[in-house]
Amino acid sequence: MNVQAGNLIDTFINVGDDIAIGCDKSWFGPHKVCAIREPNGRITKENLAAFIIVALIMFGCGMVLALIPMVLAFGFMSPAAVLTVWVGFAAGLAWLVTKNLFKARNALDALPSKKPVVQTA
Repeated sequence: MNVQAGNLIDTFINVGDDIAIGCDKSWFGPHKVCAIREPNGRITKENLAAFIIVALIMFGCGMVLALIPMVLAFGFMSPAAVLTVWVGFAAGLAWLVTKNLFKARNALDALPSKKPVVQTA
């Protein structure tokens, strides 16, 4: 009830299928399906480019959010230290927001495949 699949993944789900899903535990709103294992064992994943774009946007937001404190810090710290803290803050914000997306996208890779077993006599 609290899970939302994108259009790509939604096309692979049939009523009654035994599937496995990898979901992002969203902070707000429904959980987003990032990967699905179909009954035949094939894994379908959301587009990686979309996750990278979100990470880059969050990196940019982190750079803007820390701009004024970092300008003020130039008076007390060396420029190299200020730039390191500034970029580190922005990278940390991007990682914090997108870590679960990437984790959910790759969650099904570690599970054993449920391929049909063929027995011969």
